[in-house]
Amino acid sequence: MCRRGPPTHLAYVLTLGVLDPYRKAGVGRDLIDHVVRQATSLVTCRAVYLHVIANNYSAINFYARLQFECVRRMHQFYFIPTDRKPTPGQVYYDAFLLVHYVNNGRAPFSCLRALVCVAKSVDSSLKRLVRWFSLRKLNQRTSSGGDSTIRLLSRRA
Repeated sequence: MCRRGPPTHLAYVLTLGVLDPYRKAGVGRDLIDHVVRQATSLVTCRAVYLHVIANNYSAINFYARLQFECVRRMHQFYFIPTDRKPTPGQVYYDAFLLVHYVNNGRAPFSCLRALVCVAKSVDSSLKRLVRWFSLRKLNQRTSSGGDSTIRLLSRRA
């Protein structure tokens, strides 16, 4: 596919680790905030992205709190040799690709994204239609009830 317009760039966080005594002290957040600020300062940068091993739930939650979105699960992304018993050898782990968009960056177009947009639009239209019918029905009840009330009052007089 041919792209038009100015070139775009991405920032990649290769590794982020904080030693145990400094965890929960805001060090990791400050580092990521700095990377995001740097990326935002580059007008052609559209996103900061990174990979996180799928079983690192604390890291996944950490990045979610910093507005990173999970874009994709990558099967057998990490290859980690191990000497652990009973099966020393090679172990593959899945990873999540996480992205934080900056400078009006957005995910590339995909059929799934288009389908989600269409579904949201249909859902919104259906909700408006249901509201319209509900209001119409309510107005009919009110206007017919109002007329009968007026008729009852006029009969008494």
